Amino acid sequence: MLRTPLVLTLFASLSVPVLANENGWSLGIGLAAGQRTYRDQNSKVMPVPLVRYQGERFFVEGTALGMKLYETPQWGADLIAQVDFQSFDPDDAEQASFRALNERKPSALAGLRFNYNLSRQDSFGVSLLSDTGSQRRALIPTVSWKHGFAASGPQTQFFSSMELRYNPAKYNRYYYGISAEESARSGLSAYSPGSTPQLEVGLGINHRFDSGWSMTAIAGVKSISSKLKDSPMVERTEALGGVLGLSYRFN
Repeated sequence: MLRTPLVLTLFASLSVPVLANENGWSLGIGLAAGQRTYRDQNSKVMPVPLVRYQGERFFVEGTALGMKLYETPQWGADLIAQVDFQSFDPDDAEQASFRALNERKPSALAGLRFNYNLSRQDSFGVSLLSDTGSQRRALIPTVSWKHGFAASGPQTQFFSSMELRYNPAKYNRYYYGISAEESARSGLSAYSPGSTPQLEVGLGINHRFDSGWSMTAIAGVKSISSKLKDSPMVERTEALGGVLGLSYRFN
């Protein structure tokens, strides 16, 4: 089970702003580490693939696949599918009460994304994605802002992103709620949350050694609503993550 969902999401959001006009493949490997918002789930370090592709019609951004529906230098509309790595594996828990809970699996999100380029460095986005999981079908709206700027020359670039999304009650009940059946089995209090906001903020740097090889470092924080701290599953409402990777761009 993947244990570092934050950094994988950050890679998708931070790898795009300045390099968006460069078509072709970029492949690499990185090491990722991240905290978990869940109780009794330890932080892990793991290898992650770093993938990016920009074509005339299709693209890959980290863990997202998309098709361009409309594109001008300023506006864009995409059909997109991406992985939401939020998950809980009871087999990883040390306490018997948490091992008695049901598994929460990653989900596939699919829908529309609209982009507006404020400038060459800044872009604003709105997405309307549907969670396709059978137990949590719901619409998840998200607004995002991305910024990219050169540091000490064109070979070194900084990236930043901020993403605010609205997690509906069905989503929160699946990932953070405890049903009456689970409560009776585990001894934990039953909990049924409502809808809440979720904020992710990230910073990254990309340094090109030459026309092919580049190094990427990313750090970020994910913040869920303090209301979810009432869940017996939740240990913290902020989680830190980071990834360090090496990639090669095929010209």
